[in-house]
Amino acid sequence: MLPDAIAWDARNTGLRREGAYSAVYSAVEKAAAALGPLALGLVLSLDAGPRGIVLAAALIPAAASALSALLLAGYTLDERRSMEEP
Repeated sequence: MLPDAIAWDARNTGLRREGAYSAVYSAVEKAAAALGPLALGLVLSLDAGPRGIVLAAALIPAAASALSALLLAGYTLDERRSMEEP
């Protein structure tokens, strides 16, 4: 998706912004890598017993996946649109 978005943007704007796209992607990836263990630690520190493990291992990842699916529903760059001329 990232290379497709970069190519589409360059074709439509005439600007080469690969660095900006890559920086945002890297920042989001690093934030997720930092916040995931933090969320896990917070859930397990609630002293909820086995329920905390269920939350950490099943419910929170399921909620995150559902949120990701909702966010990706707005991604409209398909093959046909990526080949259109500006």
